[in-house]
Amino acid sequence: MLDPVSLAALRAFYARVGREMAPNNEKQAWFPEGAEVLPNPIGTAPGFMLEVGSVVFFSLPGVPRELVRMVDEQVLPRLAARRGQSEVVRARLLRTFGMGESNLDDVLKDIAPGGDVTLGFRTAFPDNYLRPLARAKSAAEADAKLAHVCDAIRARLGLLVYGEGPETLESVAGALLRAQHKTLAVAESCTGGLLAERITSVPGASDYFLGGIAAYANSAKEALLGIPRSLLEREGAVSEAVARQMAEGVRARFGADVGLSTTGISGPGGGTKDKPVGLVHLALADAAGTHADHFVFALDRERHRVLTVQLALDWVRRRLLGAPLDAPTILRRKQ
Repeated sequence: MLDPVSLAALRAFYARVGREMAPNNEKQAWFPEGAEVLPNPIGTAPGFMLEVGSVVFFSLPGVPRELVRMVDEQVLPRLAARRGQSEVVRARLLRTFGMGESNLDDVLKDIAPGGDVTLGFRTAFPDNYLRPLARAKSAAEADAKLAHVCDAIRARLGLLVYGEGPETLESVAGALLRAQHKTLAVAESCTGGLLAERITSVPGASDYFLGGIAAYANSAKEALLGIPRSLLEREGAVSEAVARQMAEGVRARFGADVGLSTTGISGPGGGTKDKPVGLVHLALADAAGTHADHFVFALDRERHRVLTVQLALDWVRRRLLGAPLDAPTILRRKQ
């Protein structure tokens, strides 16, 4: 059946943004007969609840931020009401990087064993999200239970937890740079500008990000970063020595407090016996010196680049927190 309220909301949305609504968008306003429409406060596609006998079905939009909010605001309260309980449900989202879901599940198995507090897991490559959920008779009691379990998770995982709620690794690293009045510049080879894009996706990044150089070719590394041709010929572009000089060179060129570099072989071709596809070198240079390391990511090209950028951002966060730049347990290292 066509829901006129949902259709009117769709048309109003497109009118607000000055766009013509395509005829097939009307499908978002059609629902099974007998369904209860669930408004979407931050998107165009509503959800619905449908009872079939003793079973209740919920259909929700697939966009993660819309889905999470509708579960909290639409689904959980309805489930609580159906149980005939005066119950408050609260949930939080903790973001982690560096440990796989199965290991997280094992490490945290006694944190929320069930009952009024449960712990859910969701993978969003290369991160894993933890979603503790608490039920109680009052909001204050539910929030207190959540605070207790979140504190326990942070104590158990340490720096593997990098943020909460909408915080991203780039926003967390950026906040630390801003708070410490430090600046960052990046030199990229295999990531080709993806690292700079992630950094500048955060509003206000101009407070701490000075710029980046995507030096893909050896000639660009030589001309823009001052890397000697002899070093490139002797060690190759994908090497610790070149990664170090890239980080130091971009730091000097921009006058930044922190210089960060990536160079690797994202594939699918280009590897050798000594330098296989998936090899990546990272380096971070600051006033304390230059740290470099290498890894092998057995991934496709896109995921290789995404993981490289995430690890580079995590290095910035850890460096600014005064923590060791440990290799996350999920990474396959080149021996």
